[in-house]
Amino acid sequence: MPDDEQLLQSQWGERLRARRLALGLSQYDLAPAAEISVPYLSLLERGVNNPGNGVRMRLAAALGTTVEDLFPYPPAEPERAAS
Repeated sequence: MPDDEQLLQSQWGERLRARRLALGLSQYDLAPAAEISVPYLSLLERGVNNPGNGVRMRLAAALGTTVEDLFPYPPAEPERAAS
């Protein structure tokens, strides 16, 4: 079973791919718009690589959305009352 970071990478890649496909874009359309290579985009969509913030921001901008919309942050743990 993948650890939490790998799971988040995979989920981010899935959201990235889903958004690209929903807009009718190919990887060959999106990669240059985000200033990355097609092979690197493929790795991101498969959850193999974890992009830096700059790449995330360029991808989000090229997809007309925000990084927060694409990246599934884990929910905050509820605070426990002190006993």
